[in-house]
Amino acid sequence: MKPGKVLLIHGFTSGPFAFEFLIPALRERGFSPVVPTLRGHGHDSWKKLAGFTWRDWLADAGKALEEATGEDGRAVIVGHSMGGLLALSMAADNPGKVRALVLAGAAIHLASPFTPGHFLGFLQHVLGRVFKSWDMTPFYTDRKMLASDRNYRRAPMSSINTMIELVLSTREKLPKVTAPTLVLQGRRDRRVSWKSAEIIRKGIATSENRKSVVMFSETDHEMFRDCERDKVIRTVLEHLASSADQSG
Repeated sequence: MKPGKVLLIHGFTSGPFAFEFLIPALRERGFSPVVPTLRGHGHDSWKKLAGFTWRDWLADAGKALEEATGEDGRAVIVGHSMGGLLALSMAADNPGKVRALVLAGAAIHLASPFTPGHFLGFLQHVLGRVFKSWDMTPFYTDRKMLASDRNYRRAPMSSINTMIELVLSTREKLPKVTAPTLVLQGRRDRRVSWKSAEIIRKGIATSENRKSVVMFSETDHEMFRDCERDKVIRTVLEHLASSADQSG
């Protein structure tokens, strides 16, 4: 990918800091990262998430997409976790504006047994009535990275429920996605099931020679900061460099 702007979209309860190692690596290669903070995120309290819905976050990402477009009116999007869902949604809704996707731990199939696609998924709404918030401590293989992590440690149940609505909405949109796509997924990810990678690969309409999956054996969910971050970042950079002309 010729150096230009790259849109980076963070995940649920996270923020731009999730890309703190990726951003300088991109800049060294001549790219200009555009890194929005989705509404309710980036504050000193997880309670700031309350009241916002996935449509607000999609609108924030859409505004940033306009800022990140190049001369051809298209943008490269790197989305982590929920950011991957937003990236997929924008690619489905506005295919002419997305040049390529890099999806890292995209939350299309969550690991929690209380979420859609699992035997106990029906309990999600019950839990929402019983609990006002839920533990969201981030997952790392390299535990020492947790000390510098700025993810919220909890989230309102209402915010978790709207994020799950985004999961379901995005699943329905997968057949509309035609952009070249690289999917990155950790086999040991405790937040997003490793099955997500194959669900996305099979679900999107992108031609087989323009979509690929790279699995990582050690990293947990925070893959741009965790133990295999150098390998993850190198994979992204190599993909951007090698896919320069694939999307026209």
